[in-house]
Amino acid sequence: EAYLQVAKRKEPFIVKTNKYHVQVLGTTFSVTAYAKDSAFQTSLYEGRIKVVDDQMAAVYLSPGETAYSQGGSLHVTNTIDSDEYRWTDGLISVTDKQFSEIMKKFERIYDVQIVMNDSLLSKLRYNGKFRIVDGVEHALKVLQNDYPFVYRRSIDDNVIYIEARK
Repeated sequence: EAYLQVAKRKEPFIVKTNKYHVQVLGTTFSVTAYAKDSAFQTSLYEGRIKVVDDQMAAVYLSPGETAYSQGGSLHVTNTIDSDEYRWTDGLISVTDKQFSEIMKKFERIYDVQIVMNDSLLSKLRYNGKFRIVDGVEHALKVLQNDYPFVYRRSIDDNVIYIEARK
């Protein structure tokens, strides 16, 4: 995952991911493309970018647009949550995200594995911001104010186990 500010230049600046290549045309944008996850997303904040797939099909983005992969093809939409990349400011920002999505984000940012033992809990939605420096346990304690769950952290294997409070 990267947030880039690229100055205009004669030679192309290309971000290559496992699914798509993003050609920069002097701009500020973000790219999310994890090798372990099939999802791809790039959002444009300033300038212009070109997103190219393996078959050389391309889409161009204007500021305020996001390209994402779904079902093996690339789609373009208006950027819904410009706060999603506030990690560059030291914040985890979530807007109407499922608990399971938030836990996936925590796993990436805090380099832990999170195991949830309750499918109902994973579907709950949340809005809020967490400071990254406060750590994963602080973020979980904040979430416990709104949701009935308990967690246990295994230091030996760096796994956090979460289950609904009964």
